[in-house]
Amino acid sequence: MTKKRLLIFLGFAFPGVLDVAMGALVVLVMGELFGYAVRPPHLLLGGPLGVLPDFDLLYLYLYAHKRGRSFTSHRTLLTHRPLVMLPLFSALGFVGGGVFWAVTAPACLAWHYLHDTESKWIPFGSGTVEWLWPLVKARGTTVTPPKEPPNALQWLRRVWLTPTTRSLGELLAATYFLLVIGDSLGWTTLALPLLAVCWVVVIVTWREAEKCTWE
Repeated sequence: MTKKRLLIFLGFAFPGVLDVAMGALVVLVMGELFGYAVRPPHLLLGGPLGVLPDFDLLYLYLYAHKRGRSFTSHRTLLTHRPLVMLPLFSALGFVGGGVFWAVTAPACLAWHYLHDTESKWIPFGSGTVEWLWPLVKARGTTVTPPKEPPNALQWLRRVWLTPTTRSLGELLAATYFLLVIGDSLGWTTLALPLLAVCWVVVIVTWREAEKCTWE
């Protein structure tokens, strides 16, 4: 993997860090509410659930684009349709883990959809999710999903491959939530050095991205 490809990979990974942390945090909080004994494997399931809707990017970039298919936004795909995905994962959660997972699994996904919804009430929210699709289809510019940046690389360089309010804010928030989770498990002494290493990776990535010749 070339240096440029590695930087691009990390640039796409950074936006998902907060979703992973929040997915695990949702499991932890729901465990407290339900009196459910949350164990590390449960948190390892919550993290991917928090970022699961963005797995459609794998389809979009590894499959669809290679076959000449194009989309206005990856948020127009089925994985970003809450009225479809939330009941589906509630049913799957119930079958796999009873009432707790019937509530917790869709709650993890719901966080992701909130994160993808721009609102003054939602920290770090951006873009638009069609919450009521297919009952209400997009009409006009206020509910139409935003187009992908005309150049995804420019977007990564401008927002994620450099310290910005968004990149710093989300990564710091994710760090805090991961520390909370680590403390709840009694793993603070392990979490602190691991997160320190992660921040070294972030800082080095930003420095290398600044020096990289992108053209």
